[in-house]
Amino acid sequence: MFREVLKKIREEKGDSIRSLGEKTEIHFTYISNIERGARPVNKEILSKIIKVYPDKERELTQAYLEEVLPDDVAKKVLQDNKFLLEQGNDKELLNYLMAGSTAENRKAVLELMILQREVEARKNGTYENRKAELEAIKREIEKL
Repeated sequence: MFREVLKKIREEKGDSIRSLGEKTEIHFTYISNIERGARPVNKEILSKIIKVYPDKERELTQAYLEEVLPDDVAKKVLQDNKFLLEQGNDKELLNYLMAGSTAENRKAVLELMILQREVEARKNGTYENRKAELEAIKREIEKL
């Protein structure tokens, strides 16, 4: 569960709930509620947390996927992705993820892909240059 992963990482890094709140600009009570399972995590919060813990991006993203995606999609995404990613065939991976999924599930996967692009752009310092492109893609996804 995301809440358990977040707490483990936060404690490993020596952060209190308050200090993580300050670093992410998320109120500390909301972070506490996430860790207790009283509040859901969303993609904006995930993005802010990944900015603080970029070395834990994969672990946080996997926990988020397990939390928010329908079970059938999460299983597809997480089951064989290591093999597919090692093969380096992005088109095959995308086809695998989308095959047999509902429109709602495909939309969720695309939204997560855009989130990943945003995180990468922020890490690389290219977010402002790509912001218009990313926003346009988000608007197209919303139409699905």
